[in-house]
Amino acid sequence: QNSPFGIDGSRAHRAMYTVETTSNLDMADVVRKAPALPIEGSACPWDTGAVAVSVDPKQDPNSKTLWRVTVRWQKAQGAEGDGPNPWDKPVLLRWNGTELAETWARDLEGKAFVNSAGDPFNPPPMIIRPMPILIARVQAISYSHRAAVKYGNSTNSDTWLSYPPNSWKALFAVSNEQRGADTSYWIIDFRFILNFDFDKGVGLWHPTLVADIGNRFVEAAAGVGDEPVFAKDKNGIASSRPIPLDTEGVFGPKGGRLPPVLLRSGDVQLGFIPFTTLHRRPFANLLTEIAAAGEGL
Repeated sequence: QNSPFGIDGSRAHRAMYTVETTSNLDMADVVRKAPALPIEGSACPWDTGAVAVSVDPKQDPNSKTLWRVTVRWQKAQGAEGDGPNPWDKPVLLRWNGTELAETWARDLEGKAFVNSAGDPFNPPPMIIRPMPILIARVQAISYSHRAAVKYGNSTNSDTWLSYPPNSWKALFAVSNEQRGADTSYWIIDFRFILNFDFDKGVGLWHPTLVADIGNRFVEAAAGVGDEPVFAKDKNGIASSRPIPLDTEGVFGPKGGRLPPVLLRSGDVQLGFIPFTTLHRRPFANLLTEIAAAGEGL
C-alpha cells in the first residue's frame, strides 16, 4: 500500500490483492468480478474520500490460476486538493492510552497467584495494565450505528493496519453531528485496543484466563484404568466431578473425553474446553461501513 491514510494529501493509494481462480480458463474479466475485490468507483477501505479508478489483474507467470490484482484509488473530486465538503477528508489516526484493571488467576509464566500460606487468592487479584488506544477519526455524510454495534467488542479476523489477525479489539464509536450553513456531516471516532502479545501467536484476547481459573477447582489425579480418581483439596474435600466432554464441549464415545486429569492408561493430560467470548470479524471495511450512507442516522 502506498500512503495508506493519505497523510501526504495526495489521496492516491495502491494495493495489491491475490486471487486464485477455480479454473485455468478464467481470464482477467472473470478475476475482476471476484467478490473480495473492490470495483471501479467504490470507496477506498481506509480513505472514504478516494475512489477506485483502476482494477488491473496480472496472471502469475508460474501459475495458471493465480492472479495479482493491483487496485488504484484517486481523490473522489479530482486531484486538485481537498474539496469543500467536510466529509471529503482522509481517515486520521491518533494514539492514546488508558489503564485497565484485570482479574488475573495466574501470572504471565502460568504460576498461580497464592498467598504466603500457599492458598490461591479468592477472588484473584486485580492487576493494573496500561493499554495503547488507537482512535480512527472519520468525517462522513452519515453514520451507521448498526455497523458500530456490529464491530464493537470484536477482534480482527484479517490482517489490519499491518498487524496479524487477533491483534486488535474494537471498542466503540463516539459520533457527533456537525452542521454548517449549507452542509451537515458526522465526525466519528472509533477506538481500538492493540494486543500486546500479537507477536506470540496467542493473543491477549484468547480466553485463556477462563481455563486458568478453572484449573483451581479441578486437580490432576492418578486414575485407575479410564476411571479418574479426583484428588482432594487441602481441606480433604474431594473435588467435584465435571461432566466429561471433549475439547469442543460435546459428548464423545463412552461419555466423551475426560476433563483435565492425568490418566494412568495413557498418561495424557487433557486440556480445558475453550470458550469464545469475542466475535472475530474482518476489519478491512470497518471504517467505510461505519460511514455508510443510508444505513445510519
